[in-house]
Amino acid sequence: MKKKEVLNNIGFFLIVAALLVILVFQKNIKVVVFAASFGLLIYGLMSIPKNNVSGIITCVFSISLAVSGVLYFTKIFNLLKAFTFMISCTVFFMMVLSAIFSYKRKKLICSKYTLLVDAEVVDLVVNPNTEAKYYQPQYKYTVDGEDYYVLYPSFINKRVPNIGDKTKLRVDENDKDAVYFERAVRDKVFDAIMIVFFMLVALAIMIGQFL
Repeated sequence: MKKKEVLNNIGFFLIVAALLVILVFQKNIKVVVFAASFGLLIYGLMSIPKNNVSGIITCVFSISLAVSGVLYFTKIFNLLKAFTFMISCTVFFMMVLSAIFSYKRKKLICSKYTLLVDAEVVDLVVNPNTEAKYYQPQYKYTVDGEDYYVLYPSFINKRVPNIGDKTKLRVDENDKDAVYFERAVRDKVFDAIMIVFFMLVALAIMIGQFL
């Protein structure tokens, strides 16, 4: 049996054990909380190879639940404060992870699409299947003296460029037809502001529970 299958079997056994503990000790809230956080942690760890985001979020929530449980059962927090701390802690680390994933994704994209080229809008394809006007811009770019054409990945009806507008595209050096469209600067800035905002709010709420 492969190592991965052995670990999955062990993980499945531990999750079932956690569920059984919850069922047997369902009237003991302390046991239920820590058994649930343990089961969620194991489930999250097992899910990470399949889906990084959901698996890590589950792990973060399980740890937040356990820490909040400790603060509640040691009477540092009342129930409301413990619940508020758990939610705030989860949001804080989700924002931290969002920033990390965004940075790693950017590095991965830059390592794959190494060429940064100038591109020009040469056509606006109209979507014939919608009543409202949706357009799919077509771009022309040149690599090593050869012209290439690429369509934007989807139809859009906001911030539609004009024919002749220029932009930058990232191109795979090994496959000149493979293109990555950079997100608009305003979208990047908005996302960054929202991540920092929710991170600071969550952190302030967490600290506030101790005051």
